Amino acid sequence: GASSISSRAKAALILGVIGIIVTLAVYVFALVFAIDTYGSVENLLKSYCDMYGLDFDELYGNLFAQ
Repeated sequence: GASSISSRAKAALILGVIGIIVTLAVYVFALVFAIDTYGSVENLLKSYCDMYGLDFDELYGNLFAQ
């Protein structure tokens, strides 16, 4: 016969999907806010390096080394 999932399982699935959507929305908002504030991801990394006393060129080279 046809098997169906319980109402608790449906609720858990719906809440899980909502949680993923909310998490993605927070990440997108944070990225948009950071780019709006710093102008680019590169400027954001430069500010991060300045704040923590890191060498931007070394960090940038390590991130995108081939």
